[in-house]
Amino acid sequence: MKFHERLKQTRKRRYGAKEGDEEEDPKPKGPNCHNCVSFEITWDFKFPYGCKAMGFKTRKIPTMEVYEASGFHCQKFQPKNKKK
Repeated sequence: MKFHERLKQTRKRRYGAKEGDEEEDPKPKGPNCHNCVSFEITWDFKFPYGCKAMGFKTRKIPTMEVYEASGFHCQKFQPKNKKK
């Protein structure tokens, strides 16, 4: 059990459950840009990551940027062909 999970349990035992204490995953699971054909590492120091499919550069991983802006996971994700 991870530390933050034990901390939640301890707080619930001590203080009881509060409104809004639903068990939610704080980080939404979405596609991993590192496994996408369109993901690129750019030359730009200020914006090191890019998405060729959507045509933008960003400081964060592009999937996180898309999710924060639209509320949806990336719709242009295409997995890389892994060589065996």
